Amino acid sequence: MNEDRPNIDVIIRHNFGDVRVTLEEWIKNGPGPRLFIRPVKAIDRDSGEELPLDSIPFQYRNDLESIQAIIKGKIIDPWHRDLADLKTLFDRKGK
Repeated sequence: MNEDRPNIDVIIRHNFGDVRVTLEEWIKNGPGPRLFIRPVKAIDRDSGEELPLDSIPFQYRNDLESIQAIIKGKIIDPWHRDLADLKTLFDRKGK
């Protein structure tokens, strides 16, 4: 575990069901090619307590606001996706 982050698991909403992974794993791998796969819950691994979603760093939330910030150049995409592709997908699905 990274000493800068607590033991957090995230629940990722997926068409095939929710998946629980560590925050570190989500940060490392991200959503892959699926634009709107994102964490929907954060859980303290030690206590089992649900945490606010802002426990997940903004650039890794892959929600509407973070994707818009990436497209507008306000933050860097942590998974280095092609911005033109990201914008096209967002324009198609994000409205």
